[in-house]
Amino acid sequence: MNNFYNLLTLLCRKAHLPAVLLMALLSGLNVHADVVIDETTFPDANFRNYILSQSYGADGVLTDNEIANVSVINCQEQNIASLEGIGYFTALRTLYCSHNQLTVLDISKNIELSGLYCAYNQLIALDVSKHVEMTALDCSANQLTALDVSKNTEMFHLDCQENQLTALDVSNNTKLTRLVCGMNQLTALDVSQNTALTYLTCQANQLTTLDVSHNSELEDFVCFRNPLKAIDVTNNKKLITLFCAENGLSSLDVSKNTLLKTLDCAFNQLTDIDVSNNILLLQLQCHDNQLTSLDITKNTALHHFDCGYNQLTTLDVSKNTEMNHLDCRRNQLTDLDLSNNAVLTYLSYSEQIRDFTAESGLTAEGEAYYYLRLDENIDNDRPIWERMTETNVGGVESKFDPSKVIEWHGGTVIEGQKRAATTANDVNPQNVIGKILLLSDVTEDSNSNTASGSVSYNYNVNNAFDSNGEFGNFILNWTAPIPHNPVTEVTDLRESRKSVGVTYTNLAGQVSDAPFNGVNIVITRFDDGSTRTEKVIK
Repeated sequence: MNNFYNLLTLLCRKAHLPAVLLMALLSGLNVHADVVIDETTFPDANFRNYILSQSYGADGVLTDNEIANVSVINCQEQNIASLEGIGYFTALRTLYCSHNQLTVLDISKNIELSGLYCAYNQLIALDVSKHVEMTALDCSANQLTALDVSKNTEMFHLDCQENQLTALDVSNNTKLTRLVCGMNQLTALDVSQNTALTYLTCQANQLTTLDVSHNSELEDFVCFRNPLKAIDVTNNKKLITLFCAENGLSSLDVSKNTLLKTLDCAFNQLTDIDVSNNILLLQLQCHDNQLTSLDITKNTALHHFDCGYNQLTTLDVSKNTEMNHLDCRRNQLTDLDLSNNAVLTYLSYSEQIRDFTAESGLTAEGEAYYYLRLDENIDNDRPIWERMTETNVGGVESKFDPSKVIEWHGGTVIEGQKRAATTANDVNPQNVIGKILLLSDVTEDSNSNTASGSVSYNYNVNNAFDSNGEFGNFILNWTAPIPHNPVTEVTDLRESRKSVGVTYTNLAGQVSDAPFNGVNIVITRFDDGSTRTEKVIK
């Protein structure tokens, strides 16, 4: 280049031609002088260092031939504050400059640009009006208040989400297949001319209406967190993903969307939703609505299902054998059968109410206590977990496992102790050897001769906690007969018997040969095999 310039200068001098003619000749031939890479041509040190690190800038000079061959610049995440000097690259086709600190981006000389990726900067304005060949623009996560793409008729990809746009006109962009404009301040969006759209996300705006009836090619549609009162997707028969949560929808018809695999319609006002035609569904999130019934028996491919915070009274998941995630908390369910859900690894549900008949024993002074067996006992009476399995209480495994109970409320677990002294007509004290749940908060009704109460517990199902640390929560309502023939006095029941031993048991179930501070249950054993029980406070 320098040799050509020197030769042309020499010829002009010999021909006594003025310098201005020399410049005109150079301009007409589209010939430029070499660009020295320095503080003047590339003021930003980080951008300058990037250019110097490339093969075409390694010698510190950009020749015309080198400039003509640079079609892609990728200077993402270089902490660049200014791209001044980018205009030298007139043949540039694709520019990646995302994740920098740009406040201004002048690409007016880069008219050949077809792809611009300038996301995650601090741009307050962007002019792409000269770039009529541009096919892809990602200017997301900036501070743009306006964006004119009316001249970019070849564009098929536009991502302008996370800006401050109040309006967006894409009526001229009829080739668009992907439009991402969520998290702006849009109050209206017309996509009626964008019939080629397959992907549309416009979440977290201020849209009150949205017509997608002309977008029959749409496969992915995300419109959550808008004040939409209605959405019609009956013409979108190719839809695979629909996220329409956090709107004000009172109805939703997905009966025509037979290819749907993901549906999130949570946090709306739905009282009913029919998914019987959506047999390909893999994920369904319909929590926080007003659903009173929901049939998912046809959705046998379902993996992830969240229907919490509704008003469901029944739920049949017996056909959903592929389900590995189930959240049905805060409903009105009284029964849940998970015996067919062998691959379930996540379960969150609460207030599952069951009724049990507790068992009772006697203490001295007529005070009864009530308990539920949690373990095997020497008389082979069935413990609570066997009865829970048979009645599908919890229904979470082949049998209830007391070791997975994280916390009991309304009862205390006692192990391996005799907790009662009774007459011959009352409960055998041997029955309560083993692990039992000693129940508290007892209400006795003398008219019906029954005692009642409730106990709740948190159950860790397959160690499957959710992100909030929640797991299966249950409530057991129990009733028990009030024991008859209570011991009202501490006296010897037989004469001429001799004491052979005394044990003291506190309310925590600890046993000792010496009394504890506080309440003690004192069991005296006699030589004839009988016992006497007293309640003593030390």
